[in-house]
Amino acid sequence: MSDLSRSIAWAVLILGAALATDGDFAFRATMALTGAYLVSTGNALPKRLRPLADLGGDPARAQAHQRLAGWTMVLSGLAFTLAWLALPVKMAALATFPLIGIPMLLLVSRRPRCSRG
Repeated sequence: MSDLSRSIAWAVLILGAALATDGDFAFRATMALTGAYLVSTGNALPKRLRPLADLGGDPARAQAHQRLAGWTMVLSGLAFTLAWLALPVKMAALATFPLIGIPMLLLVSRRPRCSRG
């Protein structure tokens, strides 16, 4: 399955869950499925091969960064999903930024170091 078709399938699943239910459960289901999408994307990320010319710098460092990005997305997506399934809605909403934002900032800050040769 291509990346585009996988993303479309996830979008249909997330929108379907939102439209098929109502109230608090619909919101929780949508957010939990969004976290599951992050897990799925993070799992596929290190497996994508990029041309060596696109990596810029040391290919081993770039691949290591891709693996780090994959692990980061999987773990933050799992934590995000569990937060929306287990915590009260207000607490889960407050936990959203630290669970997704901080790991992504870590990846952005590490990227320049990984691309230097």
